[in-house]
Amino acid sequence: MAPRLDLHTRLNGEFERVRKFSFPHRVGWTAVIPQLIMGLVVSVLALTTLGDAQTRAGGPREKLFDFYQRLIPQDSHGLSPFHIVEIDHESIQRIGPWPWPRSVIAELVDNAAAAGATGVIYVEPVDTPDPLSTTTITNFWLEGARGQKLADEFAALPSTDETLAKALNAANGAFAIDPAPPAFQLGQLSLGQLSLDKAALPADNITMLDTPNGATQYISLPISKPRFGVNEAMNTAAQLSVTTLPLDGDGVFRAAPLLWSVDGTAKPSIALQAARLANKESHFTVLHNSAAMTDNDQIVRAIKLGAKTLPVDQFTRAAVLWPQRPMPTATAAWRLHTAATSNTHLAGKVVLIGRDTKTGAAIPTPNGALSPAALHTTIAEQILQGAVQNRPIWMGYIEALSVIALGMIVIIFTRSISFWYTLGLAALGAIVLFLFSGGLLYVSNYVFDPLPGALALGLGALSAAGGGSFGAAFSDEQLRNNFKLTLPEQTLKKIREDGPKSILDGSRREITILACELTLLDEDLQCFAGKPGAVTSMVASACQSVRQAIVEMGGATDQSDGGKVFGYFNAPFETADHVKAACLSALRLIELMDKINAQIDSGRSEHDIRLHLAIGISSGECLVGPMGHGRTNRYSAIGEPMRMASFLSRQAAYYGPAIIVNDEIFRSMRHNFAFLELDRVQPRGRARSSAIHALVGSPFLKSGKSFRALDEAHRDMLAAYRAGELEKAEQTLAQIRDLPGSNIALFDIYEQRIKDAQENGLPVPENGATPVTI
Repeated sequence: MAPRLDLHTRLNGEFERVRKFSFPHRVGWTAVIPQLIMGLVVSVLALTTLGDAQTRAGGPREKLFDFYQRLIPQDSHGLSPFHIVEIDHESIQRIGPWPWPRSVIAELVDNAAAAGATGVIYVEPVDTPDPLSTTTITNFWLEGARGQKLADEFAALPSTDETLAKALNAANGAFAIDPAPPAFQLGQLSLGQLSLDKAALPADNITMLDTPNGATQYISLPISKPRFGVNEAMNTAAQLSVTTLPLDGDGVFRAAPLLWSVDGTAKPSIALQAARLANKESHFTVLHNSAAMTDNDQIVRAIKLGAKTLPVDQFTRAAVLWPQRPMPTATAAWRLHTAATSNTHLAGKVVLIGRDTKTGAAIPTPNGALSPAALHTTIAEQILQGAVQNRPIWMGYIEALSVIALGMIVIIFTRSISFWYTLGLAALGAIVLFLFSGGLLYVSNYVFDPLPGALALGLGALSAAGGGSFGAAFSDEQLRNNFKLTLPEQTLKKIREDGPKSILDGSRREITILACELTLLDEDLQCFAGKPGAVTSMVASACQSVRQAIVEMGGATDQSDGGKVFGYFNAPFETADHVKAACLSALRLIELMDKINAQIDSGRSEHDIRLHLAIGISSGECLVGPMGHGRTNRYSAIGEPMRMASFLSRQAAYYGPAIIVNDEIFRSMRHNFAFLELDRVQPRGRARSSAIHALVGSPFLKSGKSFRALDEAHRDMLAAYRAGELEKAEQTLAQIRDLPGSNIALFDIYEQRIKDAQENGLPVPENGATPVTI
């Protein structure tokens, strides 16, 4: 014979089966929806990143790299090969009001050349007529009809433009044009097709490397058109350069176009011209971007000056790396104009002549406002050092791929990680991206934007948390709906606040069980012949009322087959006095049945139909938790006390009282409620017998004189019967019959037992226990 398993072993086995097969886990599709949406958002972010890779809107990316350069500025290397001659306020006071005649500028150029300057560049634009030139004055004089003779005398004087052209020619100089208005922005630039012939690329200072053959016959450059034309003598004697400095979208200058298209000819910027002169190069080389070619034009990808290759974007802009102190050395113009002043410090320098920020334009930069001359000088210094940001076209593809990769990694691999851990990993990843970006800029000048990748990490983390939260919220809402008439309101509130994990995991604990069963007598069922729906509706409505009453008393409920309802106290969360709560709930259910039966009677012509409620109460250790999935999920319990409670409820029809409890309930509550001992039962297969009791009333009933008399007589009768004193038991039973509350089947049972023992000589069971099967 197989050994009998004890209670603890059976409970452990049942717990393992329930844990493995019954407890649901939230792995639903609801957690995936936000992640799918976030996947789409990440894809859109990647496309946006790719589309904005070459734009300079002055947005977060530019501001981030401004911060990098303020944090670790570019090192300065030795003495600057440039020197600025500033037309400041003092110079204007000493020499005369602005604008000066270009002949005065020619004197400055001559003096700089005489001091040994390598080259001289006049930064102020000359694509407008000199208001103090002889030509302008002659035209003005003739328009006023003030005399032809005087006009002829003015016309015979040398032109200020020709004077300046002669000085620049002797000084290896260059002059500037600037068709752009103040605060000219990048969005106002336009590209033009420049024919790749000798006229477009002057051999004296520009060459084209790897000029493609075949269909590609043009190069795309930003267009710069002189406002009123340039004096022919000046255009022949010196190098034309463009001084335009377009601003980013936020009104800050960060990148200068190095090469322009001027009247169908490629012309350098002032900064590139200055760098060429300082480097003593006869020319610079244009490198095209073969990957960005179309059928008729090609994009410049870099400009090579000596050994330095300067990466540029489609507008030939070079974004320099800013030095720590972008303020070149400068001399006031009046000092250079005065012959008595020594200007030996200009020897071997490229001199840029222009107004300062107080007398001319002030261009905002990441390191403060600079004059055009100072800004071009700073750019030229960085060009000579090769300190130019390198942001090739393929960098946008890398950033877009990093957005997709990082976003998807977080979305896919963090579904099972807690929100704060996910957020921490995303923050760590973002920090690594920023460190990598800053280090890459510092080491190689490559510009890798970490912001899209960091944003993808953050969005991925939020989607993992949001997906979990959304899925949990949706699942929790389903859980609350499933258990709305199963769990008490305080339990549902705790689920809303803390989540259902403690319920979904199940537990093993001491609980008190109410096993309730609603029945109709056979003769009552005959009244519903041909109306089965009326019976099921009646029982279902009564079960609903019973469950609601149990939930309102703080218990959890579960409905079984037919009219069976179970109530669980001390589950899923602990209740201070769950046994007492269960007993009070059982007494309330008896009161509730009176109301239910009254409603049944009021709805029928026959007034003899009654639903009968039997309740068994047991206490002990059980396994509790949700059992089932989805809408079939229910909160239930497994264990020996469940079987005992069901057994006790079935005894109500035999003994009479509606509420029957086991001995554990009686011992813990005997001072709080009115009980009558019904019998001693001996479960088959168990070594010990135990008493079962009827819960007949509240503490008020227990303290009543009538109940005390009945209880005392009943105990005397049981003692005499179990001792075999049948005559005394019979006499005591006769006394009980005269007491209030004795009209129940219990006393009929003992009357029959005594009679059988007297007449038939049947022995009283050992210890008065009746063998039963639970």
